[in-house]
Amino acid sequence: MSMFINQNHKREPMKARSLSLGMTIALCGASFISFNAFSASQNTIRFQGEVNAQTCNVNVNDATGSPIILLPTVSTTALSTAKSTAGKTPFTINLTGCVAPASGSTQAININLVGNNISSTGDLLNTGTAKNVALRLLDSSDKAIDLSGGAATVSGMTLASGSTSASQNFSVEYYSDSGSAGAGTVLSSVQYSVSYP
Repeated sequence: MSMFINQNHKREPMKARSLSLGMTIALCGASFISFNAFSASQNTIRFQGEVNAQTCNVNVNDATGSPIILLPTVSTTALSTAKSTAGKTPFTINLTGCVAPASGSTQAININLVGNNISSTGDLLNTGTAKNVALRLLDSSDKAIDLSGGAATVSGMTLASGSTSASQNFSVEYYSDSGSAGAGTVLSSVQYSVSYP
């Protein structure tokens, strides 16, 4: 069983920091459609980014690229009741090579998460073969991260005065909203970026 995490910014070498692009394009099956066929809201491409003097390199569990978080194999009986969870697995997002804050000051850091396949409960939908199973992300306080809006921002990471590195713990677990989980593979992914409020 595995959860793929697509790293949106594994390394941030430029001073234009945490530049992320989210894009939604509605595709229509008709062979020819006039530009007036869609309303303005249906034809929207949204861009969001940030320019900041801060610079950090980012990794998950000290792995660069697109790391894979492996969850343990669990029995279907562990997810047989409604709103059941199992297989909680920790992982850590690390920042290194940051610009150290001046003496006596700190730098707040946010982790921004974006999911492409989200359930009504704000969890990551399974693209594997197991039925009635999703993946739930938890912050460092074991609070569920709600992605129902498509994205979430998690605060709580702080770069201490004079420090060039910081980290924040997260967890992922199986979640069955309805219960009666079926056997099979569990796969999902989330994109992430770092911002400096």
